Amino acid sequence: MKQFQRRWGRLLLTALLILSGLLLSLVGYLGRTTIYKKYADPFPAKPWLTLVFEGIHDGIWPWDLYAALADGTGKGADGYAGADLTENEPAQAMTEEALPQEGGDAAPSGVEILPEGEKDDAAEAAALAQAHEEEEAGAASAEEVPEEEAPDPRYAPLSASGTDAVPEGAGDEVAEAVDYGSCEPSYLSPEGTVYNTDKEGPFARNGVYYPLQSVDRSYFSDALFIGDSRTQGLWEYGGLKDTASFCCRESVTTFNLLEEDLDFGQPGETTRKMRLRQVLEDNSFRKVYISLGINEVGYPNTYIYYENYREILKLIRELQPDAIIYIQGMLHVSEELSRSNIALNNTSVVQRNKAVSTLANGRDIFYLDMNPDFCDDSGNLLAENTGDGVHLMGSVCGKWADYLCGHAVLRGPEDEGAAAE
Repeated sequence: MKQFQRRWGRLLLTALLILSGLLLSLVGYLGRTTIYKKYADPFPAKPWLTLVFEGIHDGIWPWDLYAALADGTGKGADGYAGADLTENEPAQAMTEEALPQEGGDAAPSGVEILPEGEKDDAAEAAALAQAHEEEEAGAASAEEVPEEEAPDPRYAPLSASGTDAVPEGAGDEVAEAVDYGSCEPSYLSPEGTVYNTDKEGPFARNGVYYPLQSVDRSYFSDALFIGDSRTQGLWEYGGLKDTASFCCRESVTTFNLLEEDLDFGQPGETTRKMRLRQVLEDNSFRKVYISLGINEVGYPNTYIYYENYREILKLIRELQPDAIIYIQGMLHVSEELSRSNIALNNTSVVQRNKAVSTLANGRDIFYLDMNPDFCDDSGNLLAENTGDGVHLMGSVCGKWADYLCGHAVLRGPEDEGAAAE
């Protein structure tokens, strides 16, 4: 008996399930063009029963079919948006709530009109998104925005002052000296001789000028000093031997500088004989100092000296395009020599300094003149600074290096030498 009851119960349950399935399938069939329109696929791709369960998942209940059929609009009393809208009957397919309000703008063509429930969801999502954006914007504005780092004033060029002359501060003036009338005129250029007139090229002025300022001796770690026996004195006694490179030799002149071997020394290395061109080709320097001329004051004509100097500077610029070039004016001689020697005198020295100073552009070629630091008021080399009236004593060569430390150019951190590392 109990077994029969169990079988009957199962049969009844099965019948109820089949009946319910048929009933729900019928609801799905009847609502396939109304409340279940958006779920419907051609049968049997999607059974009608499935439409009902998909509708229940979205809150559309089977009994909503009655309201849709009774309404006669194909939409239903609850305003379900899945109703059958046709192009020929747009007005009938819209509920009163969906119509534009009096005086309001009509919905533009192509804009989907959402049902009230979906409109609420969309509005809520839009509000949340806006709130999130505002929160992020507030957080971003609350963060401290770092100020742009101000440029280092040490690297700033002087204000543009035209292209006719290097302004004060972007190089030294040529130091004058008393003319004792001892100089043989043939060693000089005629009065009024014009030297550099370039409007283009490395010796032209273009309105960009850098000021001379103070540095420490590490500035010379990437410098090369070119010169004669006076530069050798700086090398041996000026305190730069372990910092800078030197390429020099006794009796060298602008005539033979490029044609003969010179003494080339670098910090910590053995001195070797090399041609200047080879030194410039094999190494990279940020600064090049040149001091020449005392051995050729007896050569006639300052203009020849100027032209030789100019060619040397052109070679340096070609092989060291990024270097700052310093033209060091010739050191004056003693009063005794200047009064008595027809070639080796300060009248000749000053004229030649004036000639080569015109090659300085104040941008990457600078003229330096340390004579005021070593001479008397008449422009004569002080006896206390020299033993032969021409060369500095070893004990004062350090003063030459001190002068250079106070007359340097910084165009950027790369010009600072070892101090920038």
